[in-house]
Amino acid sequence: MIWKKKPKFELEMSGEVEDLVEERGLDEKSIKAAIHEGEKSGHKLVNNEDGTVLSKKEGDNLTTYARYRKVDEDKFKLVSAYGHKMSIEGPASGGPGTELEEWVCEACGGKAREKNIDISYLGITRPVLGMYCPDCEQGYVSEDVAVKTLPAAANILEEKRA
Repeated sequence: MIWKKKPKFELEMSGEVEDLVEERGLDEKSIKAAIHEGEKSGHKLVNNEDGTVLSKKEGDNLTTYARYRKVDEDKFKLVSAYGHKMSIEGPASGGPGTELEEWVCEACGGKAREKNIDISYLGITRPVLGMYCPDCEQGYVSEDVAVKTLPAAANILEEKRA
Protein backbone atom coordinates (compact mmCIF):
# COMPACT_ATOMS: atom_id res chain seq x y z
CA MET A 1 0.00 0.00 0.00
CA ILE A 2 1.44 3.37 -1.00
CA TRP A 3 0.36 6.47 0.89
CA LYS A 4 0.25 9.79 -0.90
CA LYS A 5 -0.01 11.36 2.52
CA LYS A 6 0.68 9.23 5.55
CA PRO A 7 -1.97 9.63 8.26
CA LYS A 8 -0.52 11.71 11.05
CA PHE A 9 -2.45 11.39 14.24
CA GLU A 10 -1.97 9.93 17.68
CA LEU A 11 -3.64 6.62 18.43
CA GLU A 12 -4.28 5.89 22.10
CA MET A 13 -4.78 2.30 23.28
CA SER A 14 -5.25 0.86 26.73
CA GLY A 15 -3.07 -2.10 27.67
CA GLU A 16 -6.07 -4.39 27.25
CA VAL A 17 -6.71 -3.12 23.70
CA GLU A 18 -3.00 -3.41 22.85
CA ASP A 19 -3.11 -7.06 23.94
CA LEU A 20 -6.24 -7.65 21.86
CA VAL A 21 -4.66 -6.06 18.77
CA GLU A 22 -1.55 -8.20 19.18
CA GLU A 23 -3.59 -11.37 19.77
CA ARG A 24 -5.52 -10.72 16.54
CA GLY A 25 -2.34 -10.21 14.54
CA LEU A 26 -3.07 -6.59 13.63
CA ASP A 27 -0.64 -3.72 13.59
CA GLU A 28 -0.95 -0.03 14.33
CA LYS A 29 -0.32 0.91 10.69
CA SER A 30 -3.34 -1.04 9.40
CA ILE A 31 -5.56 0.25 12.21
CA LYS A 32 -4.53 3.83 11.49
CA ALA A 33 -5.26 3.19 7.81
CA ALA A 34 -8.80 2.07 8.71
CA ILE A 35 -9.36 5.19 10.81
CA HIS A 36 -7.85 7.43 8.13
CA GLU A 37 -10.08 5.88 5.45
CA GLY A 38 -13.25 6.46 7.47
CA GLU A 39 -12.31 9.99 8.46
CA LYS A 40 -11.26 10.93 4.92
CA SER A 41 -14.19 9.38 3.04
CA GLY A 42 -16.93 9.72 5.66
CA HIS A 43 -17.81 6.06 5.08
CA LYS A 44 -18.05 5.01 8.70
CA LEU A 45 -20.77 4.11 11.13
CA VAL A 46 -21.39 6.12 14.29
CA ASN A 47 -22.98 4.44 17.30
CA ASN A 48 -25.48 6.87 18.82
CA GLU A 49 -25.63 4.91 22.07
CA ASP A 50 -21.96 4.95 23.06
CA GLY A 51 -20.40 7.50 20.69
CA THR A 52 -17.97 5.08 19.07
CA VAL A 53 -17.14 5.08 15.38
CA LEU A 54 -16.61 2.00 13.19
CA SER A 55 -14.49 2.38 10.07
CA LYS A 56 -12.70 -0.05 7.80
CA LYS A 57 -9.96 -0.34 5.26
CA GLU A 58 -10.22 -3.04 2.61
CA GLY A 59 -6.91 -4.37 1.37
CA ASP A 60 -5.90 -7.17 -0.97
CA ASN A 61 -5.64 -9.79 1.77
CA LEU A 62 -7.29 -8.24 4.81
CA THR A 63 -10.15 -5.97 5.75
CA THR A 64 -9.25 -4.12 8.95
CA TYR A 65 -11.85 -2.52 11.22
CA ALA A 66 -11.26 0.06 13.92
CA ARG A 67 -13.80 0.98 16.57
CA TYR A 68 -12.73 4.21 18.19
CA ARG A 69 -13.60 7.55 19.71
CA LYS A 70 -12.36 10.82 18.33
CA VAL A 71 -10.58 12.74 21.09
CA ASP A 72 -9.66 15.72 18.89
CA GLU A 73 -8.53 16.38 15.30
CA ASP A 74 -5.17 14.67 15.79
CA LYS A 75 -6.01 12.08 18.43
CA PHE A 76 -8.16 8.95 18.50
CA LYS A 77 -8.74 6.39 21.26
CA LEU A 78 -9.01 2.82 19.99
CA VAL A 79 -11.77 0.80 21.62
CA SER A 80 -11.29 -2.37 19.54
CA ALA A 81 -9.90 -3.61 16.24
CA TYR A 82 -10.42 -6.71 14.18
CA GLY A 83 -10.10 -8.00 10.66
CA HIS A 84 -10.96 -10.73 8.21
CA LYS A 85 -9.46 -12.19 5.04
CA MET A 86 -12.67 -12.01 3.03
CA SER A 87 -13.76 -9.22 0.71
CA ILE A 88 -17.17 -7.62 0.96
CA GLU A 89 -19.07 -7.88 -2.30
CA GLY A 90 -22.31 -6.11 -1.35
CA PRO A 91 -25.76 -6.96 -0.10
CA ALA A 92 -27.09 -10.48 -0.51
CA SER A 93 -30.57 -10.80 -1.94
CA GLY A 94 -33.43 -11.06 0.51
CA GLY A 95 -35.07 -7.77 1.35
CA PRO A 96 -34.02 -4.54 2.99
CA GLY A 97 -33.01 -5.95 6.37
CA THR A 98 -33.75 -4.56 9.81
CA GLU A 99 -32.98 -0.94 10.61
CA LEU A 100 -30.38 -0.54 13.35
CA GLU A 101 -31.37 2.39 15.54
CA GLU A 102 -27.92 2.80 17.11
CA TRP A 103 -25.75 2.80 13.96
CA VAL A 104 -25.85 5.81 11.63
CA CYS A 105 -23.80 6.29 8.47
CA GLU A 106 -21.68 9.43 8.77
CA ALA A 107 -21.55 9.94 4.99
CA CYS A 108 -25.29 10.05 4.29
CA GLY A 109 -26.93 10.26 7.72
CA GLY A 110 -29.00 7.13 7.10
CA LYS A 111 -29.48 4.31 9.56
CA ALA A 112 -27.50 1.16 8.93
CA ARG A 113 -29.41 -2.06 8.38
CA GLU A 114 -28.69 -5.51 9.69
CA LYS A 115 -28.86 -7.84 6.72
CA ASN A 116 -26.96 -10.53 4.90
CA ILE A 117 -24.00 -9.25 2.93
CA ASP A 118 -22.03 -11.29 0.42
CA ILE A 119 -18.40 -11.93 1.21
CA SER A 120 -15.86 -13.71 -1.00
CA TYR A 121 -12.79 -15.75 -0.26
CA LEU A 122 -10.80 -17.97 -2.60
CA GLY A 123 -13.37 -17.44 -5.34
CA ILE A 124 -16.33 -18.55 -3.21
CA THR A 125 -19.07 -16.10 -2.23
CA ARG A 126 -21.36 -16.65 0.75
CA PRO A 127 -23.72 -14.45 2.76
CA VAL A 128 -23.04 -13.46 6.37
CA LEU A 129 -25.05 -11.27 8.69
CA GLY A 130 -23.59 -7.79 8.72
CA MET A 131 -24.38 -4.08 8.82
CA TYR A 132 -25.09 -2.28 5.58
CA CYS A 133 -25.76 1.29 4.47
CA PRO A 134 -28.09 0.98 1.48
CA ASP A 135 -27.52 4.57 0.31
CA CYS A 136 -23.72 4.41 0.37
CA GLU A 137 -23.60 0.69 -0.48
CA GLN A 138 -21.08 0.02 2.29
CA GLY A 139 -21.04 -3.26 4.20
CA TYR A 140 -19.49 -3.93 7.58
CA VAL A 141 -18.96 -7.18 9.43
CA SER A 142 -19.48 -7.15 13.20
CA GLU A 143 -16.62 -7.95 15.54
CA ASP A 144 -18.37 -11.10 16.74
CA VAL A 145 -18.79 -12.48 13.20
CA ALA A 146 -15.25 -11.48 12.18
CA VAL A 147 -13.62 -13.04 15.22
CA LYS A 148 -15.74 -16.18 15.70
CA THR A 149 -17.39 -17.16 12.41
CA LEU A 150 -15.16 -16.02 9.56
CA PRO A 151 -11.87 -17.63 10.70
CA ALA A 152 -13.57 -21.04 10.85
CA ALA A 153 -15.10 -20.50 7.40
CA ALA A 154 -11.72 -19.40 5.99
CA ASN A 155 -10.03 -22.51 7.39
CA ILE A 156 -12.63 -24.79 5.82
CA LEU A 157 -12.26 -23.09 2.43
CA GLU A 158 -8.45 -23.25 2.64
CA GLU A 159 -8.56 -26.97 3.50
CA LYS A 160 -10.88 -27.69 0.58
CA ARG A 161 -8.58 -25.83 -1.77
CA ALA A 162 -5.42 -27.61 -0.57
